[in-house]
Amino acid sequence: MVGDELIPGGNRLDDMKQFARIWEDAGADAFNVTAGWHESKEPMITMNVPRGGFVWMAEGIKSALDHAPVAASNRINSAELAEEILEKGKADMVSMARPLVCDPDLPNKVRQGRPDLVRRCIACMNCMDSLFEGKPVTCALNAEACREHALGEIKPAEKKKKVVVIGGGPAGCEAARVAALRGHDVVLFEKAGKLGGQLNLAAKTPNFGEFALVGEYYSAMLKELGVDMRLNTEVSRDMVAAEEPDAIIYAAGAVPADPPIKGINRPNVMHAWQVLAGEPVKGERVAVIGGGGTGCDVCIHLANDGKKVTQLEMLDKMGHNIGPGSRWVVMKTLGELGIQQTNRFKVKEITDKGVVGEVDGKEQTIEADTVVIAIGSKPNTELLDALSGYDVITVGDARQPRKIVFAVHEGYQAARGL
Repeated sequence: MVGDELIPGGNRLDDMKQFARIWEDAGADAFNVTAGWHESKEPMITMNVPRGGFVWMAEGIKSALDHAPVAASNRINSAELAEEILEKGKADMVSMARPLVCDPDLPNKVRQGRPDLVRRCIACMNCMDSLFEGKPVTCALNAEACREHALGEIKPAEKKKKVVVIGGGPAGCEAARVAALRGHDVVLFEKAGKLGGQLNLAAKTPNFGEFALVGEYYSAMLKELGVDMRLNTEVSRDMVAAEEPDAIIYAAGAVPADPPIKGINRPNVMHAWQVLAGEPVKGERVAVIGGGGTGCDVCIHLANDGKKVTQLEMLDKMGHNIGPGSRWVVMKTLGELGIQQTNRFKVKEITDKGVVGEVDGKEQTIEADTVVIAIGSKPNTELLDALSGYDVITVGDARQPRKIVFAVHEGYQAARGL
């Protein structure tokens, strides 16, 4: 049952308490309390919903019943949170769905006293997007989800190999994890000081902090598996050669793309990644060129910093590469933050006054103190070109910039085949 329909004019918690009492009297044995309804315009299971954000509904229903146990649902992705809910008496049970798709061993790892090894659901909505598209469920972080029988167990390799993984983003980390599970000797090089790659940038945007869980999980898991993680290390061909690798998995990610726009090298121009990394943005008015996922993220980031933001997109709609389960929430957030959006905007030039372009053949000038480029990225092939002569498997954004699900699944498959 829902604890509140979250629809104007719909049943609220007090109404649902009355229904719950009637159902308990009629013989209902237990209640699983969730939030909202399909027609609700309030986010219920997306990343911007706080962990355990609707436990108050289960607590309310529980207070109205005499004896039937109540389970709390929605965005409960850790054993620690589940235990806290039970200890405080807010519910008698906790219901998890996506967290167990992401890591079916969650209960076992908790029982073993190793909650740090749980691969926690980040509410990215990839599983739901699969369903919305009429496809089997896939998990962005668990490449085996719903394919366990077809893939079979990960078995030790017939011959132990020295495997070098270049890049500590999701693709490289997953490749290192699976290679280590197969018994290979794995060395992972990462330029930054922690694992996670671009997800660490995304995690700095309000409402997207769960992305940080990915790097945290891999840091604990790869350490547990004995992977030699060399952080803060910008690897070279000589360093790779010194390892005498039998296999190299190249997962160096992507770098910002520079579209051929006149004035793109002006001092008032920044890349989205610079903004997300926390570099200062001059002025109050900011124009963001790009309406995809990265463009939307940086707009939210800037608006929360108090900037007046205008988003420009050459296609007919914003958020064209965001999954259906999350896009409406992102668009709703952009609207609530007062971000001005212009579709079908073809950029002609960046000047010291802002962005010059045209919409439906009519020239427009968007005045801005700073212009942010968020038109995607390109594979980081700098070291790849220097590794000629080696047998290299390229995965993730280093192959083609895409969503996290492709990075993780490609890293998994690459290591599985060694």
